[in-house]
Amino acid sequence: MNCDLCGKEVKKAYRVKIDETILDVCEECKAYADEVLGIVEEKEVKKPKMKKPIKEEIFEELEIVEEYGKLIKEKRMEMGLDITEFSRILNEKESVIKRIEEEKMIPNEELAKKIERLLGITLFRKVEKKFIDHGSKDVELTIGDVTELKS
Repeated sequence: MNCDLCGKEVKKAYRVKIDETILDVCEECKAYADEVLGIVEEKEVKKPKMKKPIKEEIFEELEIVEEYGKLIKEKRMEMGLDITEFSRILNEKESVIKRIEEEKMIPNEELAKKIERLLGITLFRKVEKKFIDHGSKDVELTIGDVTELKS
């Protein structure tokens, strides 16, 4: 059995009254009681298990556009720049630009901004992502999980 306040597993609990509420608590939480009503053995108490509340978070993430390498190469060629000149303007190694155009490498944020400004394109877009935590198992919620205890 678990303490109704702190959730600690106990073999022997104390049935107590705290602010007109009857709870089964551990030795340490007994100190919060207004009145101790008795001792409860483990076999006497069976509490229903509740599902952990589902947590949902929505956040924005930057995602590279599809075929970014092809887009960069086409725009570069439209401007009449060979890869050597393009690399020099961006102050990057030619091998890095080649790898980006072949989509073997994703440019970091700083380089992506340089390329975007120079070519007038957008490489990253904001995408809304959702994370849902369904909770992996049943847990017993305690009063201590949802309240603050006074000292």
